[in-house]
Amino acid sequence: MDLLKNRNALITGSAKGIGKSIALAMAREGANVAVADLDTEEAAATAEEIRSLGVKSTPVKLDVSQVETFEAFVAELEKGFGEIDILVNNAGVTSTTGLLDMKPDEWDFVMSVNIKGSFFLSQAVYKRMLGRKRGRIINLGSISGERGAKYAGAHYSISKAGVIVMTKVFAKNAADSGITVNTISPGMIETGMTARLGSRIDPEDVPMNRFGTTEEVAQAAVFLASDMASYITGQNISVNGGQSMR
Repeated sequence: MDLLKNRNALITGSAKGIGKSIALAMAREGANVAVADLDTEEAAATAEEIRSLGVKSTPVKLDVSQVETFEAFVAELEKGFGEIDILVNNAGVTSTTGLLDMKPDEWDFVMSVNIKGSFFLSQAVYKRMLGRKRGRIINLGSISGERGAKYAGAHYSISKAGVIVMTKVFAKNAADSGITVNTISPGMIETGMTARLGSRIDPEDVPMNRFGTTEEVAQAAVFLASDMASYITGQNISVNGGQSMR
C-alpha cells in the first residue's frame, strides 16, 4: 500500500521502541523518514533499515529539551530532506519517583522533554505547515495522562495530560488550515521499559488481557497521518486494549 507515498515524516525518539515501529510502518506506506534521536548510532541503523524499504531516510541528532535549537533544526532539515508533511512527537522520558519523593529538578526535566519540547517543536513545524496549507502532527500521550497513575510518576502523568490538551489547542488554532493534530495514548505496550519495570497485565484492568505491541501503536499513527483521517483532529486515540474504556 502507499498511504503515505512521497510524504516526509519527522519522528522524534525514533531510533528504537515505539518511535522506530512508527518510522518503519510509515516507510512501508511510502513515507520518507527523518529519524531524530539522541542516540546517533541507533538512529543511523534505523535509517539504514528504512532505506532498505525503498524510501529516503536520514538520521538526525535532536535533543528535544533544547528548544532554542528547533527553528534552526527544522530549517536545516527541510533544506536537505524536504518539506515536513508529518511530525510525530514521540520522544519522552519517565521515572517511577514517588509523589512524596519528587524533586523540582526531576520534575523540570520530565516536563522539558515531554511537554515543553513537544510544544516548541510542533510550533516550529506548524508555522511552516500553515504556509503550505497541509500537514499532520501526531503527539504521543499515555493512559497515565488520561486517568493518572500511581507508579508511573506524577510528573509523567501530568506531562502527558498536558500533551493531550496541547493537541486540542493546536487543532483548534489549525481550524480549516489543512493541518490536523491528534494524540495517540498507548496503554500497556510490550517494550524494553515495561520489561525493565517488571510490568504485569491485570485482566480486571486490561479487558483484552495482553500487552499491546509497538506495531499496533504504529498502525494508529499511519492512519492518522493518512488521508483516511482527513476529518479527524483534536482527538486522543487510546491504544490500550480497553484499559481506559468509559
